[in-house]
Amino acid sequence: MLEELKKYKVIGRKDDIDYIINDVFGEKSLTKRDAFLLSVNRSKNQFDFYAILRLLEYFKLIISENDKYHLTKKVKEMQGNKLQFDLWFINEIIEELCEKNYLTNQMFEFIPSKQLYLFRKEYFDLQLSQLRDLLVSYGFFLLERENFITKFYIAKNYEKKIEDLLSKKSRAMSLQDLYKKMQEDAKIGELAEQFVINYERIRLNNCSQYPIKQISVVDVNAGYDIASFKSEKSLSYDRFIEVKAVNIKCEFYWSKAEIEAARIMQDAYYLYLVEVAKMKYSNYIPKIIQNPFKNVFKSEQWLLEPQSYKVTYAN
Repeated sequence: MLEELKKYKVIGRKDDIDYIINDVFGEKSLTKRDAFLLSVNRSKNQFDFYAILRLLEYFKLIISENDKYHLTKKVKEMQGNKLQFDLWFINEIIEELCEKNYLTNQMFEFIPSKQLYLFRKEYFDLQLSQLRDLLVSYGFFLLERENFITKFYIAKNYEKKIEDLLSKKSRAMSLQDLYKKMQEDAKIGELAEQFVINYERIRLNNCSQYPIKQISVVDVNAGYDIASFKSEKSLSYDRFIEVKAVNIKCEFYWSKAEIEAARIMQDAYYLYLVEVAKMKYSNYIPKIIQNPFKNVFKSEQWLLEPQSYKVTYAN
């Protein structure tokens, strides 16, 4: 619906909505043309009848039956209480804007001196400015003009609604984004591990007497991903590989369990840093670091930056 409204340069104001609902339709059932002809009698304000009709249709305030339009039971129940209707209608519009991400928490800034939320109108879709202006007429936005600049603030009685909607949306989006990132990271990590397994097979000329094992699919606490061999002469697993899919800067996260495994295994432990963008090249060789506890964790050539701390009350 919001995309459809973009084709209209203007919708109208609160009074125009009231006029279409109460004076044009009321108890009548009208064709679109007849309703339009009745609406043109209202000339004191500029509004687009068809934009208003589409808006009212979307929110199920008007329906079409046998080519004639009439008000729904929902709006008729609220016709006697203008305040109830206005609050309901604004809430419906705001919920739709939030749901479709036309209103996001990046568009609001709390101004302590005003004790109000400033609406950053420059971030709002310009093609929906007519809907923004409609909300102004309903009192959702408060305008302040200073030095030829118009500022939009959220009216106090709508703050809680915006806070609830954006909080709910933010939590949902954060969880979705986190889940999506986890899926993407897992997929990239799996591709990197498969690349290393194939690399190891080639390195060993496919001659190892035991299969190279992808330990990570079963034992997530091992501290390494792959059990391999140092050479074709190895009689048992003696090369334990932690695979990290990295960017060109070779940045990666290293867990406490992985660091501890590297400390214990020393020269038998290897880090394979695989640049994701280069995996497609047949001659690509990943960066291989033997004994990373010594050559990374204890080395001044690598910068270790703590990202978080586990905090426990000691008393």
